[in-house]
Amino acid sequence: IKSEELIDDIEVGGVATYLGDATNSTINLFI
Repeated sequence: IKSEELIDDIEVGGVATYLGDATNSTINLFI
């Protein structure tokens, strides 16, 4: 998937971004 194909206002991030946000949550579904 290319970033041009994504819906407007979607942020592209990687594992570090996901895990950083997951620390502020009570649920983490990282596989």
